[in-house]
Amino acid sequence: MAKSNIIVLIPSYNELVSLKKFLPLLNKHYKFLVVNDCSTDKTLKYLKEKKYPFVNSNKNNGYEKTLIFGIKHVLKKFRYIKYIITFDGDNQLFVSDLKNFKNIIKIKKPILIVGERKKFSRLMESIISKLFFKKFKIKDPLCAFKAYQAKILRKHLNQLKSDGYLIELTKFLVQKYKNVINTKINTRERVGKPRVGGFFGVNFKLIKILLYIKFFN
Repeated sequence: MAKSNIIVLIPSYNELVSLKKFLPLLNKHYKFLVVNDCSTDKTLKYLKEKKYPFVNSNKNNGYEKTLIFGIKHVLKKFRYIKYIITFDGDNQLFVSDLKNFKNIIKIKKPILIVGERKKFSRLMESIISKLFFKKFKIKDPLCAFKAYQAKILRKHLNQLKSDGYLIELTKFLVQKYKNVINTKINTRERVGKPRVGGFFGVNFKLIKILLYIKFFN
């Protein structure tokens, strides 16, 4: 069997219940890596028992830093990887949508694929999406479901910043390269409370992103 040059990267903090739902299906069809952000809910025990591939953060870093840690780990350890697909661990995304991403990669070889959700959980996300589309012709830049061309990430590692859901990287790639593609994805409601920040923390971050986009020339 040929070695896959696409890897699905899953940052996770205390998402054991969700991981149990979709990792078995993901494991049947895709190469993946879970980035465990020092979970306290027996995630690590589960990953070891199932022999699923994972890497541990050295401390609880939060969503963005965990994602960046995972990306840099893949770029260093898996030189043959050509695309990194980021995929959240909360089971809101559908494994079946990965097939569409793979087809787009095979046919169009894009620099970046940005998933486009049909609805947003927060009004601020909808506003940011509309504004970003008006400026850069790409919708839903905050969507966690993206595919990055690995060689482009290696070239622009300095754009991997830890604030704002990697919005700086998305904006940079959209402006610098033409081959960026939006594609619609499906989502489901998550079960339980969000693990990424509290109400005020998330909304404060979204306001910062809104101001960043609005005043960027």
